[in-house]
Amino acid sequence: MRQAGIIAAAGIVSLTSMVERLKDDHRNARTLALGLAQIPGIVINPKDQHTNMVYFSLSSPQPSLSEFRQSLSESGLLVGGGSDRIRMVTHAWVDGDDVAKAIEVVQKALN
Repeated sequence: MRQAGIIAAAGIVSLTSMVERLKDDHRNARTLALGLAQIPGIVINPKDQHTNMVYFSLSSPQPSLSEFRQSLSESGLLVGGGSDRIRMVTHAWVDGDDVAKAIEVVQKALN
């Protein structure tokens, strides 16, 4: 592998200075999952939330996932996921205010 040091550097930072703050990421993800669960049209089980990755789907075909993703993107919220669900990830650059804003953006996209 060429220039593996760049990849290794990210791992070193993660292990030396980010482990303690994982609690914050997991707490923010739990808050996000609980907030999303309150939005009609979102299918999510917050009890299944154990990491900083939040997965959910839409309960109806309208809007389509691609239209929904586009609406979120236009509001500045970038999400991932496959063809049948959405993935949102909390990390060091996401705080409680960002989680609240994300919930608000999702709610508006479904109204």
